[in-house]
Amino acid sequence: MDDYEELFRTQTNNNKEVLFGIQFLPGVVEYGLGNPLNGALSYDLSMTENIGGSSALFISYDLLKWLVDDKALSRLRGNVCIPGQKYSYIGTHLPAGSWTVPSGRTKCNIKKFVVGGIKDTDGIAVQGNSGHVPALMRLAEVYLMYTEAAIGMGTQTSDGKALEYANAYANVHSNSTRRILCLIPAFLLMTF
Repeated sequence: MDDYEELFRTQTNNNKEVLFGIQFLPGVVEYGLGNPLNGALSYDLSMTENIGGSSALFISYDLLKWLVDDKALSRLRGNVCIPGQKYSYIGTHLPAGSWTVPSGRTKCNIKKFVVGGIKDTDGIAVQGNSGHVPALMRLAEVYLMYTEAAIGMGTQTSDGKALEYANAYANVHSNSTRRILCLIPAFLLMTF
């Protein structure tokens, strides 16, 4: 997939990147048959069209710092609610037609697995069930395992396929590095 964030949308359930995922049943409200993470992790009720709760789970400072230091910034939008970040595919029921992470908090909520409300998911999400199929094995993981195997105990490889796979992975996961970095408030990146 061209955008890592697309892995966390119900419209892309079982896409070409997902080799194996937990097949929750969309639209089902019975306990144990659906994916409850949308409501459990949502920033607030407006984010999920009042079908999810309001989470007090935050990303740790260490993980946020690692994502920034490791230049894993393309993963921030998919995994973390960065203050000021706008999500055009969440909050489509709101007057603005999108949802923006409010400013003012000194912590960042977890965003991963939050897919939005009923309208955002084309009617798949219901109270207690986002209908999202979380990936347990992704094609990118297989690419990286192939590359690691080709390198073996060394530090490099001339295996053309391994290089192709590594480059494919690197290109997809570096698309939005610069536009995300400028959104992270300075106080979240300070060293203590």
